[in-house]
Amino acid sequence: MIALYYLGIVFVIAAIHRFFLKKDRTEELERFHLPKYFDIFIYSFEFVVGVLLLSTVPFFIKRIALILLLVFLTLGCGLMVLYNYKELIKTYSDVFTFQPSFMSYCMHLAYIVIIISLLK
Repeated sequence: MIALYYLGIVFVIAAIHRFFLKKDRTEELERFHLPKYFDIFIYSFEFVVGVLLLSTVPFFIKRIALILLLVFLTLGCGLMVLYNYKELIKTYSDVFTFQPSFMSYCMHLAYIVIIISLLK
């Protein structure tokens, strides 16, 4: 259950971040070769999924949201590798070591959430 709340919070924050930081989301669209205005779909999707995961809707609805999120994230990871392979290689250590970056912090927090979920 903690993993659902963690993901819900992460995606609501991501949606709010994208909504207010137009320059960042425009650059993201360019980096991933996505069509203009696709950012509206992205932050709307993130917000709806985040709210669903935090809500009291039946689990089968959350399950559908999780499956859609899995597809969305898989496609995003594929685009990231396709268009930004060199940048990924430069920053790979953030995943495996503690770095003074928010990405490193979030990754390690995700590890904690996963471990707590597995111990239940």
